[in-house]
Amino acid sequence: MKERINTYTVVDVETANRANDTICSIGLVRVVDGHIADEFYSLVNPEDHFDMSNIAIHGITPNLVADAPTFGELYPVLKNYLERTVVVAHNAMFDLSVLRKNMLRYGIYAHEYCYVCTVVMGRRAFPHLKRHNLAALSHYLDIDLLNHHHALDDAKAAQEIFESIQRKVSIGPKQLKTYHLKEEQVISLSPEHLEMILEGLAEVMQQNDLLSALNMWYEDNQIFQDAYPISNFLNLTDAVLADGVITESEKQILQHWYHDMKAYLKRLKRDNVSLKALK
Repeated sequence: MKERINTYTVVDVETANRANDTICSIGLVRVVDGHIADEFYSLVNPEDHFDMSNIAIHGITPNLVADAPTFGELYPVLKNYLERTVVVAHNAMFDLSVLRKNMLRYGIYAHEYCYVCTVVMGRRAFPHLKRHNLAALSHYLDIDLLNHHHALDDAKAAQEIFESIQRKVSIGPKQLKTYHLKEEQVISLSPEHLEMILEGLAEVMQQNDLLSALNMWYEDNQIFQDAYPISNFLNLTDAVLADGVITESEKQILQHWYHDMKAYLKRLKRDNVSLKALK
């Protein structure tokens, strides 16, 4: 039986200039339990200059966004779509990097995203195609893309592409990726210490009453709040536990983070062996 992601948010952003650090429009499609639950679109005042090359692509001009909200003003709405969920985007590294730059610019906590890139997964699902950009995949899959580079229309097309991909290939916690921030916490755990923590977490993830087990694990490991990479998992756990319910989507994200930390531990051990060999 194929694994699949049933709850997620598709995001697409358009930028004001070639620096790709300012957003002038954003589109979001929220999918819950396999059904489109909500869509959102807004122009955004980038508080920055526009390049003519960008205007030629999306048609958004300074006059159009003069009265639009800034990213900082808009984020209280956006966070309900982007936090504690799987983020899906076409060429995800671009959209996520732009989001992160804007969050840092407006003093918003820039957390790490759990994501799927439909370009990467499109290559896996449709390897015979020469091109896997949004227009090419939309054409191949007979998806309407009437207004390319309109953020919401692009997000809607990406959502349909993602569903087509999921019909072809399995996507579960191990196939998800993490958009890691460049800045890491000052404290890093040793491989031995991290392995011990992950062994305990593995037992937690197997419990039938995951909510209670995770809550106990969270309380026992608060001392690692500033230690990378456990700090990221603790922040996610805090948000998940806040409403006293763990949804299937949140469970998938927790499982992904667990596998991600195991991969980090494997790299850490390999690097330590390499360093010892050089001494």
